[in-house]
Amino acid sequence: MHQRPIYRMFETVVRCVTDITPHMRRITLHGDSLADFESDRPGQWVKLFFDETETGRAFTIRQWRRDAREIDLDFVRHEGGIAGTWIATAKPGLAVRLAGPRSDFRHDPDRMLFLFGDETAIPAISSIVESLPPEARAVVVVEVEDNTAIQNIESAAQVNWSWIIARGGRSGRHLSAYARHLAIGPENAQVWIACECSAAREMRCEFGRMGFDKTTLHASGYWKMGAIEHVDCDSDY
Repeated sequence: MHQRPIYRMFETVVRCVTDITPHMRRITLHGDSLADFESDRPGQWVKLFFDETETGRAFTIRQWRRDAREIDLDFVRHEGGIAGTWIATAKPGLAVRLAGPRSDFRHDPDRMLFLFGDETAIPAISSIVESLPPEARAVVVVEVEDNTAIQNIESAAQVNWSWIIARGGRSGRHLSAYARHLAIGPENAQVWIACECSAAREMRCEFGRMGFDKTTLHASGYWKMGAIEHVDCDSDY
């Protein structure tokens, strides 16, 4: 029987809260226990435990500063649910436990990288793009609600950015439409996807028909339309 790995729990407190855009809030966590925290590649995520229940919520590590024992987590602000309430009300000194990090994504330097996501994926996309070497090439497509969600993300690599404004709310349909018109194959490309659950599943199937498999395709549903709390059980992570 397959057993999930056991991850160490870290005790942290909120150090500061910063609004990156009108849609996104950065919460910096600090803790002496983080001296033993290991984050060895971009796009990794941790689970936050907001209360004494065993159900954690997954969020991507935006930045990890070992010497300062700090972790930045960027959240899309939203109403409802234990996570949404915590994000809206978190203040310096508030305690929160985290476990991880997790993720098996690794960029293949022999392939051009294609990153697809909505606003919830911006922290992971930013972390991945910032880590790419100068010789790497990448195409990034991000679906956002409006222009205020667009961020300036630096990279040493050759990156072609496309920001799609989805008036009326994010659904992932613009990402799917963009992907269908790409003439790429698994022999020279690697694809990473993170967005609304059904859109991620649709894109996984679309790229699967193009010959991509788990060695060249990573797809994850970060949230689900109509659901306040969502755990992605169909992820390639």
